[in-house]
Amino acid sequence: MTQGSASGSGLRARRSANPKLKPAGAVLAVAGAAMVIFSFFSWASAEDELFSAAVTGMGSVSIEGGFGSGSGELEQLLEDNSKSPGISTAVFGVLLILAAVLLILNRFPGIAAVVAAVLALLATIRVLFFLFDPVDALIENAGDSSIGDVGWGLCLVAVGSVVALVVSGWAVVLAVRSPAAPASTGR
Repeated sequence: MTQGSASGSGLRARRSANPKLKPAGAVLAVAGAAMVIFSFFSWASAEDELFSAAVTGMGSVSIEGGFGSGSGELEQLLEDNSKSPGISTAVFGVLLILAAVLLILNRFPGIAAVVAAVLALLATIRVLFFLFDPVDALIENAGDSSIGDVGWGLCLVAVGSVVALVVSGWAVVLAVRSPAAPASTGR
């Protein structure tokens, strides 16, 4: 292609003339950052009159209340049997941030939007599994896991993944409908 002409179009364009892709990238970056940050907070909790327990997305367990000196041993036992599903959502968040940077910098925005949409879809599916049974997702051999509640960290990771899914889908539509920007001649 000659210098100054559009290189590719739609999804394969090197740059896009649509200015709405930058804000979409910014929102996508914030959603990805939320997924990373809140993967470290409470994903499941249980409370009754005697104790309260919480498990983070990274598998850390904290117990407060009526177990006396045995609570440290119980915490250690639960941590030894805990899973760390927050690692996967944090990785999805980091990858979404990388795709968002490409949208913000207007470098291959169509490809970045499609990659972000696929990552956001996978992250949303994964988070939905955790939302429906948070204790089983966090503790191996949990048995009757209806005793736990969804933690606020997991809820915010879910919000981040759904926002990322919606925004990345919108970015794909914008990228497909946008004409390619003329190639820069200054570099």
